[in-house]
Amino acid sequence: MVNEATAKTEPRHTRRALLAAAAGAAAASVAAAIDRPSIVRAGSDGDVVLGSENTSMTETVMRAEPGSGANVLRLIADDNGDALVIRGKVRLNRSGRAKVLAGKSTVDVDLRPIDLPFYGLEGTPLCFATLMTYRPGVFVTTARPNYPIKGKIRIYLNRTVAADTFVSWVVLN
Repeated sequence: MVNEATAKTEPRHTRRALLAAAAGAAAASVAAAIDRPSIVRAGSDGDVVLGSENTSMTETVMRAEPGSGANVLRLIADDNGDALVIRGKVRLNRSGRAKVLAGKSTVDVDLRPIDLPFYGLEGTPLCFATLMTYRPGVFVTTARPNYPIKGKIRIYLNRTVAADTFVSWVVLN
């Protein structure tokens, strides 16, 4: 038997309170799902198998849709601090070598798209360059992104060089 005095003092759950709780739970579920990394399948059978050698005679490409801002591949360091170990040659599209011609003090590096829409210099990239050829008293002063046009880097030396001089460059971000 319910005491009338007790029934009046117990809090009642209104429909509005129940709906607010349900909306909060739904928002929490969505927020938790957003932070989860997506599954990447790139092997010949659809999966890359961890802890084993994955071989293929064809190229495997992983890319995000242009403009999606999604991480395509995330590498996390192992117990030795190595996030990536590569044996053999590697070709990167965000670094390279350029030649400053004799009698010049600048060289332009072209990173504009050729056939892939996500190459280039979007945002505010950090560009670095250094000499690969010894020239006494010569050094790199600036690596200027998006100059003279968007998608190029202009590398400046402190003075003109008497012979062709190689510089290496890298773009971060």
